[in-house]
Amino acid sequence: MTSRISQLFSRPPTSSSRASDFLFLAPAQRARLHSTEPLPRTSEFTRATPESTPPRVVSSIAVFAALLTLGCASRAPATGTSDTPSSSGKDAPPSAEEAAPPPSWPRGETVSFDAELSEVEAVRGLKKKRDVIGKTIATAELRRHLAANFESEVPAAARHGTEETLVALGVAPLDFDYSAAVLSLMESDLAGFYDPRLGGMFIRDELEGELRRATLAHELVHALQDQHFDLSPITRFEKDATDRVSAFACLAEGDATSAMFDGMMRGSGKTALDLPAGVIEAQMALASAAEPEDHRVPAILRRSLIAPYADGLRFVHELRRRGGFEEVNRAFAKPPTSTEQVLHIEKYLVDEPRDVALPSAPPGDGWKLTFHDVWGEQSVRLLLEEWLPRPTSAAAAAGWGGDRLALFERGHEHALVWVIEMDDAREAEELTTALRRGAAARGGRAAHASPPPLGAPACTARTDLGPFVVAWDGKTRVVLTSGPYDRAAAQAEPHAEKSATDERARRDCHAMSPWVATLLAP
Repeated sequence: MTSRISQLFSRPPTSSSRASDFLFLAPAQRARLHSTEPLPRTSEFTRATPESTPPRVVSSIAVFAALLTLGCASRAPATGTSDTPSSSGKDAPPSAEEAAPPPSWPRGETVSFDAELSEVEAVRGLKKKRDVIGKTIATAELRRHLAANFESEVPAAARHGTEETLVALGVAPLDFDYSAAVLSLMESDLAGFYDPRLGGMFIRDELEGELRRATLAHELVHALQDQHFDLSPITRFEKDATDRVSAFACLAEGDATSAMFDGMMRGSGKTALDLPAGVIEAQMALASAAEPEDHRVPAILRRSLIAPYADGLRFVHELRRRGGFEEVNRAFAKPPTSTEQVLHIEKYLVDEPRDVALPSAPPGDGWKLTFHDVWGEQSVRLLLEEWLPRPTSAAAAAGWGGDRLALFERGHEHALVWVIEMDDAREAEELTTALRRGAAARGGRAAHASPPPLGAPACTARTDLGPFVVAWDGKTRVVLTSGPYDRAAAQAEPHAEKSATDERARRDCHAMSPWVATLLAP
């Protein structure tokens, strides 16, 4: 579960360290960070390839956290699935929820991590209740184990629904393969993990030095969490639970990351709380951006892998300032129920998310509900970051009160709707403005000669994904719709033959008006 954070330790950080002081970056990038030049855009870092790339460290729980952040925690109801094949050529969503078989133990050499666990016990202040079985395993076996468990434990309906949702939102290409993207992330970032389903700690057999130490310092915290508080909420899938489970993942990751930094700084007289605000988050973002680009993995998926660490760390540090790790222990007894509570600790235990009813289907017969979920404030921010700066995205997502996302299918057609309830009209207006900016950045042909007032729906006709509508009821409800569109047909047609006209844009958007009006109604 340490993902990119383990690579931050070429030497232990200090309270005066800069982000670049302990990142494994290429010399040219390191020089840029120490210069007075403005930092390059993320895309520039993404294109740069480090001269020497160390192994990344990620666990199955970290991958689960990324999946949950992007909507894999809900399964479509058995009565609402379609028997139509996925437009990307993969299997259609199943007609019933599958019960995942128990995971099997990976092949490898059994080893003892007792010495490392004793150190982690001292740092975290939790005593083990039982031994943690450890194994060193070959990289190929590590990958095989996680890939097999991913296929068996993430329901096909959830994989299909998340894939189609990301395509509909315009943050993944038409040929996007969600399973291939996740497996690519695991293969490139994998070095070790703690598996709460087995209660075992697994690490690459060639891992050594500081990366091995950092991996164990983080992962063994998860072992203690699991024994004291139960980590199964992170690894089991529940309907409409993405936001709640993501919040729990943030708590677990923030705790393990904070304790890991404490362990790395032992003997200095300082703790993770002494590090400058934001320095750890900056390290993680820069380390991720410095990786070679993989066209199979959309940027939003990479950001979602970092989010539980960065957001969770801020939350846990606020708890620790209030009452040390004992306060963190109490949070596990009453975990946050939404990522809003993680991102705004003043709302923890006070502001419960609102239930939002399932949105209605698009006009016409034959539509089937195949996927629905609650994504939360963190996911709203991650989406907006696709088009807008991080501070603007965070400000626009703040004020989230509840949401419901639903995917409908009819034959090869897809349509997506996301209904978001904000705390007040001002917050809803800010989110509407940000989403409309995002729609404009995504491209397409506007159905309006000039931007409509915020109180009127704004529609953009896209040549590949159909109309994209952002609407606000003037109060607290914001609605986003995408489609209907035929993904298979869009992939088959040459782009030059399907350029939108003003008339087509107006016609497609006009057809969505009754649906949007229904979605905005109280």
